[in-house]
Amino acid sequence: MKSKICISFIIIYTLALIILSILGNKTRKGYLSEFKFDEIHINQTLELNNLDIEETKKLFTIDNQLDNNALINYIFTNEAITNYNYGFKLKYYSKIFRHSDIYGVYIDTNKVLQDNSFIKEINMDKNGSPFGNLISDKIIDFEKIDNVNYTLKIKYSLIIYLISFLIIISLFIMLKYYKIINDKIYFLLLIIIAVFSIFIRIYWASRQDMMHGDEYYSIISSNRSQYFSNANKYNKIVGFDIIKDIGFNDKTLKDALLDIKELYKDSKDSFISNIYYILLRTAFIGREAYTIKNMIITGTILNCIFYIISFIFIYKILKLIFGNNREIILPLILIFSISEMSVSFSMFLRPYQMQETFFVVITFIVLNTIYNNNYSVKNFILTTIIASISYLTLYSSMLFILILSAMLFINYCISYINKKNITFIKPLLEINSYKIILYYAASFISALFLSQLLYMKFFDTLLNAGNRASNSIKLPINLPDFFNKLIFCDILHIVIVLLIAAIILQKFKITKTIISNDKYKIMIFIFISALIYSVISSIISPYNAARYSGSSYILILFIIPIIIALIQSNKIIRTLVLIYLSITFLSNILTENRFNSYDNYFEKSDKNLAFDNNSNIYFYNKMLPVQYINYINTNSYCTVITNESDFSNYISDNDFYFFINTNYNSIYSNNFFKSYNFNYCGELLYGIKIYYLTKK
Repeated sequence: MKSKICISFIIIYTLALIILSILGNKTRKGYLSEFKFDEIHINQTLELNNLDIEETKKLFTIDNQLDNNALINYIFTNEAITNYNYGFKLKYYSKIFRHSDIYGVYIDTNKVLQDNSFIKEINMDKNGSPFGNLISDKIIDFEKIDNVNYTLKIKYSLIIYLISFLIIISLFIMLKYYKIINDKIYFLLLIIIAVFSIFIRIYWASRQDMMHGDEYYSIISSNRSQYFSNANKYNKIVGFDIIKDIGFNDKTLKDALLDIKELYKDSKDSFISNIYYILLRTAFIGREAYTIKNMIITGTILNCIFYIISFIFIYKILKLIFGNNREIILPLILIFSISEMSVSFSMFLRPYQMQETFFVVITFIVLNTIYNNNYSVKNFILTTIIASISYLTLYSSMLFILILSAMLFINYCISYINKKNITFIKPLLEINSYKIILYYAASFISALFLSQLLYMKFFDTLLNAGNRASNSIKLPINLPDFFNKLIFCDILHIVIVLLIAAIILQKFKITKTIISNDKYKIMIFIFISALIYSVISSIISPYNAARYSGSSYILILFIIPIIIALIQSNKIIRTLVLIYLSITFLSNILTENRFNSYDNYFEKSDKNLAFDNNSNIYFYNKMLPVQYINYINTNSYCTVITNESDFSNYISDNDFYFFINTNYNSIYSNNFFKSYNFNYCGELLYGIKIYYLTKK
């Protein structure tokens, strides 16, 4: 009966979307209004007319205060200015069919251009927004531009929610009959979830057309790259050859082994050891890699291998806690698999996905050993190896191991006190012997020496990484935002409400858990350990970036099974909560604009900075850093100039791009550039500005 209700709801929802789509597709009339000419449009107007923004504004700046009214008056009265940039908003005559939570609005720009000859260009903001910009060859001093045709389209997010709802409901309907089907269907569903989550990772990776600067360092560090020795010597080197300097120019096994041999001695990275770089280099055996796309996809596939290991051990942890309760495990494993931070790590060519994986693995091994009281030599060796590889992944892994050790020691102390009949708090894990603490202390310390065997500079660079952390201690002011957006998809407040409600229900015995109390405490142990790591690593991280604390985010998600464990005997509430969370996480990961929230994992080229010709590119006063390689045309020739006196020796072009990281005014006043017009293109990382120079 419940299945029929769900199916009926899906049919009604689908029909409603079809009807709304048909109604919205009809052409309607509106008008452009609310014309804006603010600072953004002033700057764009100056650029359109080849006027330097900074120099023009100086003319109207008194005592460091810009007289904006005088500047606007200058623009509107200057006969040399013939193009004006305005912002606007589309307004509607219909009170019903307009931009809303359901519809995105799309105007017929061709008709606007035909009907209004003074408009040279018109562009709408993305995703069906009613806001846009236009370029006019006359001053707009009227209230509206009438007779604008527009149509409406159902918002992409609603369609995504429908697809997500269909998938989740289908999953729950199948789970209802899992006993009748057989175990093969259960494992088939697990495989489908794993394959789907891999597909999502590779799909988003394939949509990238740029790499983060740190990802280039991964490529450079994983091979005997010529980049570091050549970068400050480049003179008319074509962009493609620079990419070749960075990439893998020899596909033979022999060359890979030579690279790995060098990586055993030195990773060329002061803060990251060799293990990830070795595996990344191994992934490129058998083929050359000179394109960004090739590097991105190969690195993502490597990271997906780590993700699969993580998937398996998250499943093992859930199975340890929930046994064969498939109706709970499958939705939870789906939520864990499409966590935004985990997906982002898989697309990011740095060791963070690998670190996340080993956090999950070491957590399972330790908890499984303690729960099953299996302190064997085999488990000791396995724990030592896993901890050692974790150390080699990133030095911050030692912090996680340290927190894990502290949590075990605290639980031992509480267990010891309880044995003395002094009970003020119960331990999360029953650790009744000091030998267990010595067992793990010996394992984690032994892992340090194993790491030294696997990487010659391990101890040498350990202090360097520690100094970097100690010099950057600060309060994690953005951590709540990281948690909310990157772990809980902007529903942290709902998760908190659910947790409070579940605790209240448990307190008044309205519901009860159907897992044992010790298994419930295991989840709390995981959650607290991961939360402590995230907070501390964020405090000592070198930059205010989520990736430095994000490796434990997947374990923080154990707050969700904690909630489920509190309400799981109430099947209706449990099912609704799981459906809601699954749909939210699924729809979130299917929406592109969710990426790049904080850390620029999902790099897309900035069209405003895209070079539309093959003009030469010059870099001044700094070696060509990898952060800016995304912005060079591979067909253009690049030159690095280190001395101002060398401008005339290197530059003879009529037009060229100029990257500069020094004060702009000192260059603008240089005699060599007196014969050039400066056209501002944009600003990159670390204050690097790009100009397009043309002969006057």
